[in-house]
Amino acid sequence: ANVFGSIHRNDTSYLLSLYEKALALQQDSSFDDALQTINLALAEQHTGSIHDYLILKANIIDDMGKSEEALRLYDSVLKLFPVSQTARSQKVTTLVRLKRYDEAEALARECVVMNFLNPLYHYKLGVVAYSQGKIVPTLMAMLMAQVVNPSNNNVNRVVTYLSSICNAKDETLEAQQKRNGDYPDNFSRVEQIIFS
Repeated sequence: ANVFGSIHRNDTSYLLSLYEKALALQQDSSFDDALQTINLALAEQHTGSIHDYLILKANIIDDMGKSEEALRLYDSVLKLFPVSQTARSQKVTTLVRLKRYDEAEALARECVVMNFLNPLYHYKLGVVAYSQGKIVPTLMAMLMAQVVNPSNNNVNRVVTYLSSICNAKDETLEAQQKRNGDYPDNFSRVEQIIFS
């Protein structure tokens, strides 16, 4: 992160350097410094890339454990940029963290509809389904993430979920047992076959 501090304020890359510095600090779990840096960038912001800066700020706030505040910022971004898939996707992650699965599922479905060819959205839909104990929808979403792009960034996580389901591991059975609400009979029969 020190490398980014050497760029002069009048340099055309200054704002980008602040963004990258905040991103590096976030990855290093230096959330307070990251938040301070992204706020500095936002104070100087005069371009159309404010979207990315606001998303990063919301991500940092979420990483700091202030998920409700992050949700409000994601909502603000969605008011400014109503078709932002990134804001929706990041909001799904925060909603899952807060165990607000119904909202997360609806938003993840929106992401898939907006960009069916993005494997991340299928993966996130699968994570939401797994968190709800919906094993067959998890299986379908994770498989779809692989069909859309077999070498996607989450391939190891997808394989872990699929392996857990196919091998009927304890965490999958626990997720299934915690399921509440309606679940189609045909999905229940498929689950019985998978787990037998």
